[in-house]
Amino acid sequence: MHPVTVRVKDKKALKNKVEDLKDEGWIVESQSDEVAVLKRPGGIGRKRWHFLILVFTVWWAWVIPNVVYALYSYFINVKRTIVKLE
Repeated sequence: MHPVTVRVKDKKALKNKVEDLKDEGWIVESQSDEVAVLKRPGGIGRKRWHFLILVFTVWWAWVIPNVVYALYSYFINVKRTIVKLE
């Protein structure tokens, strides 16, 4: 997934935007005076996919594929936002 880039006018706006994103659950990955990279884990996946995994696997083995899918969604499907000075 490609990061979203947000451009701001000055350092104060950069700081305010980073704080706003942190309040929304984003985590600061790296930050300098001119750019900040934030990430947000992808969650544990969509309910629809968990249900389909349940339906198409043996009833006693559905936990393992669902856990694998949840881990994939949380760690691999990460969203990133870059906040930059213009």
